[in-house]
Amino acid sequence: SDDFGVRHLQTNGYNMFAASDIMAALGAQEALDARVNNREARQIPNWARSHPVSAERVSRTTTAATRAGGTRSSPPEIVRPFFSAINGLRVGDDPEQGFVNGRVFAHPTIKITFEVPTGYALSNSPQAVQIQGPNSIRAQFTGGENLNGGLDTYANSALRAILGQTPAQVGIPQAANVNGLPAVSLLARAQTRSGQAMDVAIMAYNVNNKGFHFAIVGPAGQLNPTFPMTQSMRILSEQEIAQMRPRQLEIVTVRNGDTIASLSARMAYPDFQADRFKMLNAIATDRALVPGEQLKIVTYGAPAR
Repeated sequence: SDDFGVRHLQTNGYNMFAASDIMAALGAQEALDARVNNREARQIPNWARSHPVSAERVSRTTTAATRAGGTRSSPPEIVRPFFSAINGLRVGDDPEQGFVNGRVFAHPTIKITFEVPTGYALSNSPQAVQIQGPNSIRAQFTGGENLNGGLDTYANSALRAILGQTPAQVGIPQAANVNGLPAVSLLARAQTRSGQAMDVAIMAYNVNNKGFHFAIVGPAGQLNPTFPMTQSMRILSEQEIAQMRPRQLEIVTVRNGDTIASLSARMAYPDFQADRFKMLNAIATDRALVPGEQLKIVTYGAPAR
């Protein structure tokens, strides 16, 4: 619990400040993620949280550190060895799970890519790519199993996995061709327990005899299987695959003339570069960088293969 953490660290004021910094960083990351994904940070009431909100925890640990005589002005000697240890550490997606870069997902091993429209957000996991859109539209992209029964069977199976035992009006699979890939679309309408009508759309593809699909769920009448993101699905070129690189942490020593703008421009992200740089280095406001200080940036590493 927080109380145990306070008691445990009160003997070392600097460690208490370090603990409050970590929790402040978590709050900053949550706020930045909300901005990147074009949504409001989730406001969960205190009674429903397993831990207090970050701001409250920072206040408590900072107060305890001050009482213990801690200070941030004299960091411990382990800071530089720590920076050396994390230099080159991978950040973000594993190449074996594909890459999310802004609104684009690309997988160098499966050799596929797609792009979601503005206002949609992607998050990657070993099981699926989760997609969050406006107007309560949610989707995921997954697959990889052998197509033993054809695309129609695969699409119906994917639809049933979403619906479970929920009764639904299921349409007829429609054959299509998306950027050279054989595809099948399938649409169903069901009702939630509250009585609200919902549509479920499946867009399935044959990629080298393996099935992949989008499963899209949203309010009735607001979606269809031929969403722009489903039509953007295509095979990556060998040149594109060769240029794909994972992200890694790089420790840089500030030189004369370096600024927040010049260092953040090196961040391996297509958007919010300065915000990401300041969050990564716990820089609350724009300030002059001090020659000799060490800071973290995220850069591209060696090609994925």
